[in-house]
Amino acid sequence: MFLFNRYVCTVLLLVVLFAVMGVRSAMAHEGRNVGDYNFIVGFIDEPAIEGMINGVSLRLTSLKEKEPHDHNAHTGGVEQSSDDAIHSNAVGGIDTLEVEVTHIASGISKLMSLKESFGIPGQYEVGFIPTSPGPYRFRFIGDIKGQAVNEVFESGSKTFDEVQSAKAIQFPVQLSAPREAENAARGALETANEAREDA
Repeated sequence: MFLFNRYVCTVLLLVVLFAVMGVRSAMAHEGRNVGDYNFIVGFIDEPAIEGMINGVSLRLTSLKEKEPHDHNAHTGGVEQSSDDAIHSNAVGGIDTLEVEVTHIASGISKLMSLKESFGIPGQYEVGFIPTSPGPYRFRFIGDIKGQAVNEVFESGSKTFDEVQSAKAIQFPVQLSAPREAENAARGALETANEAREDA
């Protein structure tokens, strides 16, 4: 009896743990309806850390009810474990969407083409390395099956994660970011040049 109770408690603990982890993952992205579609947007990996490879993640689903699709109708006689029709609202095969990524503090932006993730219909990504911490803006431009898209998502406390300084996770020694080292070197060079001109 003791082993059974211990087993049940362990299973319940794991269920709660996975549920909480799933909620955290969903909270790290922003979801919004855009016309006939739902966009779930964020960084590919969150928290996003400066200097580490990351990118834009878009999960695209249709808000329209799809017709039930019976996979048993074309399985070549292979039986499935369920007679239920399978529904899927993922919107795959879109190659007409781009995303303009902007580092808000500097105003620097770059237009990038989204690509559908292999084997995951409706999941679109484009990779980049965020080189400065702070908030970012993702503006999706193009069309989805004839519906024009021009939608803006910004990172923040109520949406998806801002890019964090790498110092936050460095251990045991915190290193300067490459941009900080470059600025320090540039400042030292300018000071040396000024001193040479004055001599």
